[in-house]
Amino acid sequence: MTEPDAESLRARAIALGNSGGSSDERELEGLLKSPFPAVRRAAASALGKLIGRASDLRGLLVVPLTAAIEKEERPQVLQYMLKTLRMCADELTVLQVDVLRDIVRNPNLPAYVRDAANEAIAAAQEAEMKRKARLGHWCSRCHRNITEEE
Repeated sequence: MTEPDAESLRARAIALGNSGGSSDERELEGLLKSPFPAVRRAAASALGKLIGRASDLRGLLVVPLTAAIEKEERPQVLQYMLKTLRMCADELTVLQVDVLRDIVRNPNLPAYVRDAANEAIAAAQEAEMKRKARLGHWCSRCHRNITEEE
């Protein structure tokens, strides 16, 4: 592919993010694998916009975003992907959070990338705390609802 191809793909990603619907997420997933960093960055940003409009996409996009993050070498692109993944924090698994921790521990990455990974980890931890707070605690003897302290 040539640079004009890259520009048309980048423009397509931007257009999908601005006006696309949740059905466009598959096309954007494909653009995350583009050989052009500008296209990958635009696709990550567009996916973030789609997630903002349709939160049901979070579960569908966690795996492709994490896979893209693991392969990404460009710090700016990685930052965009991490910011989008942060929007999916309530869907992250322990293994995906471990990928984020590896990024935080990598001294070769710029601070803004490590900060973005830290923000995603914090959002995942907050989502986990909220999920646990919604769970009821039950007495094993009398089967009544009790507080966590009891």
